[in-house]
Amino acid sequence: MEELQIREFKPQAFMNYRWDSPQESELVFSFLTQIDESIEYNPEEISDGRFWRFAELDQLIGKNILTPNFEREYAQLKSVVIK
Repeated sequence: MEELQIREFKPQAFMNYRWDSPQESELVFSFLTQIDESIEYNPEEISDGRFWRFAELDQLIGKNILTPNFEREYAQLKSVVIK
Protein backbone atom coordinates (compact mmCIF):
# COMPACT_ATOMS: atom_id res chain seq x y z
CA MET A 1 0.00 0.00 0.00
CA GLU A 2 2.75 2.50 0.83
CA GLU A 3 4.91 1.68 -2.20
CA LEU A 4 2.16 1.75 -4.86
CA GLN A 5 -0.36 4.00 -3.10
CA ILE A 6 -3.17 1.48 -3.58
CA ARG A 7 -6.01 2.29 -1.23
CA GLU A 8 -8.37 -0.64 -1.42
CA PHE A 9 -7.33 -4.15 -2.28
CA LYS A 10 -7.77 -7.68 -1.02
CA PRO A 11 -4.50 -9.59 -1.23
CA GLN A 12 -4.77 -13.35 -1.64
CA ALA A 13 -1.94 -15.64 -0.64
CA PHE A 14 -0.40 -17.03 -3.82
CA MET A 15 2.62 -19.04 -2.76
CA ASN A 16 5.29 -19.18 -0.12
CA TYR A 17 8.57 -21.03 -0.19
CA ARG A 18 12.17 -20.94 0.88
CA TRP A 19 14.61 -19.79 -1.79
CA ASP A 20 18.21 -20.95 -1.49
CA SER A 21 20.99 -19.94 -3.86
CA PRO A 22 24.74 -19.42 -3.56
CA GLN A 23 24.06 -15.70 -2.97
CA GLU A 24 21.16 -15.83 -0.52
CA SER A 25 18.58 -17.74 1.45
CA GLU A 26 15.18 -16.22 2.04
CA LEU A 27 11.58 -16.97 2.88
CA VAL A 28 9.31 -15.68 0.12
CA PHE A 29 5.62 -14.87 0.60
CA SER A 30 3.82 -13.84 -2.62
CA PHE A 31 0.34 -12.43 -2.94
CA LEU A 32 -2.03 -11.62 -5.80
CA THR A 33 -4.71 -8.98 -6.07
CA GLN A 34 -6.79 -7.30 -8.71
CA ILE A 35 -7.55 -3.60 -8.62
CA ASP A 36 -9.53 -1.12 -10.70
CA GLU A 37 -7.58 2.01 -9.85
CA SER A 38 -4.47 3.53 -11.37
CA ILE A 39 -1.14 2.73 -9.76
CA GLU A 40 1.43 5.38 -9.04
CA TYR A 41 4.52 4.54 -7.10
CA ASN A 42 5.50 6.56 -4.06
CA PRO A 43 8.89 8.22 -4.78
CA GLU A 44 9.71 8.17 -1.06
CA GLU A 45 9.45 4.36 -1.10
CA ILE A 46 10.57 3.41 -4.65
CA SER A 47 13.34 5.14 -6.60
CA ASP A 48 12.54 3.47 -9.94
CA GLY A 49 10.22 0.89 -11.40
CA ARG A 50 8.11 -0.12 -14.36
CA PHE A 51 5.31 -2.43 -15.38
CA TRP A 52 6.00 -5.37 -17.70
CA ARG A 53 3.76 -7.22 -20.12
CA PHE A 54 3.86 -11.01 -20.06
CA ALA A 55 5.20 -11.02 -23.64
CA GLU A 56 8.14 -8.82 -22.61
CA LEU A 57 9.02 -11.12 -19.72
CA ASP A 58 8.66 -14.20 -21.90
CA GLN A 59 11.39 -12.80 -24.17
CA LEU A 60 13.80 -12.50 -21.20
CA ILE A 61 13.28 -15.92 -19.59
CA GLY A 62 16.43 -18.05 -19.62
CA LYS A 63 18.74 -15.22 -20.73
CA ASN A 64 20.30 -14.50 -17.30
CA ILE A 65 18.63 -11.09 -17.16
CA LEU A 66 16.00 -11.94 -14.55
CA THR A 67 16.81 -13.67 -11.29
CA PRO A 68 16.23 -17.44 -11.09
CA ASN A 69 13.88 -16.80 -8.18
CA PHE A 70 11.77 -14.44 -10.30
CA GLU A 71 11.71 -16.86 -13.24
CA ARG A 72 10.42 -19.65 -10.99
CA GLU A 73 7.71 -17.49 -9.47
CA TYR A 74 6.74 -16.04 -12.85
CA ALA A 75 6.15 -19.53 -14.25
CA GLN A 76 3.83 -20.26 -11.33
CA LEU A 77 2.01 -16.96 -11.81
CA LYS A 78 1.43 -17.62 -15.51
CA SER A 79 -0.05 -21.03 -14.75
CA VAL A 80 -2.66 -19.36 -12.54
CA VAL A 81 -3.33 -16.08 -14.36
CA ILE A 82 -3.12 -17.13 -18.01
CA LYS A 83 -5.40 -20.01 -18.90
